[in-house]
Amino acid sequence: MFETLKVPVLGVIENMRGEFFGAGGGEKLAKAANVPFLGAVPMEATVRQSSDNGQPVVIAHPDSDATMALKAIAKQIAARISVEALRSA
Repeated sequence: MFETLKVPVLGVIENMRGEFFGAGGGEKLAKAANVPFLGAVPMEATVRQSSDNGQPVVIAHPDSDATMALKAIAKQIAARISVEALRSA
C-alpha cells in the first residue's frame, strides 16, 4: 500500500516484542521491504498501565526498557526525517 501511494517509509518498528508475541518479525519485515529496522519495543505491563492512566510510559516509567527503546527509536526517526528533509530541499 505504501509503495502504491508513494508514501516514504522510514523503517520498521517491532511492537510488543517478547515471550508472548515472539521476536524478530520486525527485522524480517524490514529486510523483505528493504527498509531500515528502527528497533523493538518490549512488551511490558508498565506500557499498558501508564497508558490506561493517561500518562506515557516515558513519563511514568522513565527508566523502563520500553522507555529506553522508544527514545532510541525516536532518535533514529528524527535523524531519518532530517535526511529526507535535506533530500527534498
